Amino acid sequence: MDVPFAFTSDGYAFPAGIDHLTAATVLPYVRQAGVGVVIRAELQGNLIRAMLDKAAADRMFVAVDFRVLHALAAALSVDSNFSDAQLESAALRLGHLPGDGSVFITAPTTGAPGDSAMLIEQVTSQLWEAIRNDSVAEFARQFPYAVTPGAPA
Repeated sequence: MDVPFAFTSDGYAFPAGIDHLTAATVLPYVRQAGVGVVIRAELQGNLIRAMLDKAAADRMFVAVDFRVLHALAAALSVDSNFSDAQLESAALRLGHLPGDGSVFITAPTTGAPGDSAMLIEQVTSQLWEAIRNDSVAEFARQFPYAVTPGAPA
């Protein structure tokens, strides 16, 4: 796990940099008190990225044992029109891709990290258009602040 900044949560210390989370430390990591919704979303995205990178590195999406894939599909929510079976199918088709080739994008928002985040409508509409047109890499170059911290470059 690439921890973006040092902090303590529920009695656990998380130094900045690479850290190994355990069953005991994962919830204190993602539920850090005293940070706003934006920072908490970044920590949660960081966790999901690390889990996906580990699963991809261990080739868990192309293995014969599908328990990890089933568990991941059941835990993630994409949208109401995208079933778990469709998510599993997409993962199997993309399972050969290296995890380090991905970039995580956070929908652009305004407001301080402690405030309720407000989506920046104009930039967010460009993000959704980039997703529809398979041009997220160009979006990331145009709006580098939208690239989630800790994401592979």
